[in-house]
Amino acid sequence: MRARGLGSALENVTGLNKLGAILGLAAFLLAATSHTFGLLLPIHATSTNVLDPEDTASLGMLFTTYSIVLVIFTLPSGVLVDRVGRKPLAVLGLGGLAASSFLYPMAASFSQLIAVRVLEAAATALAGVVLVTMLTDVVDPSHRGRAMGTYNLLSTLGVVVTVVAGIVRDLYGAGAVFYGLAAWVVLSTLLVAVLVPEARRGGSDIGSGRGERTSTDEIQAKGTKTRSLGLPVIVICATYFLVQMGNAVIYPLTSSFLMRFGVGAGLLFLGFSVFSLGTLLLQMPMSYLSDRMKKKNLVVAAILVYSVPTLMIGSADSISGFGAARFLQGALSTGIGPILLAMLGDLTIKESRGRAMSLYRLSFNLGWMVGPLIGGFLAESYGLLMPFIVCSSMMWVGAVVFYALIRS
Repeated sequence: MRARGLGSALENVTGLNKLGAILGLAAFLLAATSHTFGLLLPIHATSTNVLDPEDTASLGMLFTTYSIVLVIFTLPSGVLVDRVGRKPLAVLGLGGLAASSFLYPMAASFSQLIAVRVLEAAATALAGVVLVTMLTDVVDPSHRGRAMGTYNLLSTLGVVVTVVAGIVRDLYGAGAVFYGLAAWVVLSTLLVAVLVPEARRGGSDIGSGRGERTSTDEIQAKGTKTRSLGLPVIVICATYFLVQMGNAVIYPLTSSFLMRFGVGAGLLFLGFSVFSLGTLLLQMPMSYLSDRMKKKNLVVAAILVYSVPTLMIGSADSISGFGAARFLQGALSTGIGPILLAMLGDLTIKESRGRAMSLYRLSFNLGWMVGPLIGGFLAESYGLLMPFIVCSSMMWVGAVVFYALIRS
C-alpha cells in the first residue's frame, strides 16, 4: 500500500505512471546518446586517425548527413507508427540506436562512419516519434501537461549528463562511452519490449486512469479530436517551427559573440548552457500550471515573452547579459514546446497520433536547419541584431495566428 501511495504521489507530480517512467528512461537515453555522439564523434574520428583534424569538410559531412537522414525519416516514421504499431517500432528504433553505439568504435574508414551515422539518424527519427507517441497513449489525459513537461525535463537531463561521457572518455577511452551507452539502451529496449503493452485501436488510451471513463469514439463524437492532420495540428507544428528557428539562429554567430564579449570559448559555452538550467528549474512548475489552466493562453503568453530574451541576446554587450537572456529563454521554453506537445495529444486519437508527433518532430528538425542559415545570412548582410529582430517578429506573428486559429 505504501509503495502504491508513493507511486500515486509521483504520478501526481510528474504526470508519469509506471509505463510512462519506462518510456521516460528511454527518452533520457535517446537524448544522452544523440548529444554524446554529436560531441564525441569528431574527437573519436580524429584521435583514431580515421579522419584528419584539418579535414573539416568530412567532419561537417558527419553532421549534414545526420540532419538530412533525420528529416527524411521523420514523417515516414509517424506513418509506420500508426499503421504497424507502437511497440515493434520502439524496439526497432531503440535497437538501431544501440547497434550504432556498438558499431561506432569499429568504424575504420570515413565511409563506415557515414554508414553508422545513417543508421543512428534513422533509428533516432523512429525512436523519437514512437516514444513520444507511446507516452501520450499511456499517461492520464488530465496529467498530460505534466507528463510532457517531465519528458522534456528528462531529455534536457540527457543533454546535461553528457559531461559524464566526456569524463569517461578521458579516463577509459571512447570505446567505454560507446559500449556503455549501447548497454544502457539495450536495457531500456528490453524494458519497453517486456513491460509496455501495445496501444489498442479504437478504445481508450492505455493506463489513462480517469481518462479511461471516456472512449476515444465518444470523445471524437463530441468533435474534440481528429483522425487527420487538420489545421490545428499544422498550426501547432508551424508555431513550434518558428520558436525552434529562433533558438537555432544563434549558433552560426558564436565567433561574432566571442569577439564582441572578449571572452574565451569556455565562458561563452557556459553562457549557452544556462539555457538548460532555466529549463530544469521551471519545467515542473510550468507543466503543473498547464494542467490547471488553458494551455492555449499559456503558450501564447510564453511565446510573446520569449521574444524579449531573444532580442536581448542580439543586443547583449556582455557575457553576463548574454547568459541572463539564455537563462530566461530556457525558463520560458518550458511553457511552449512541452505544452504544444500535450495539446497535440489532446487533439488526436491513437490512429493518427504517430503522424502528428512525426510532424512535430519534423518542425523541430526543420527549425534547426533553417535557423542557422537565416542567422548567418542576415547577420552578414544587416548586422548581428537583425536575425533576432526577424525571429522575434515571426514569433509574435505566430503567436497571434496560433491564438486566432486554435480553439481552447
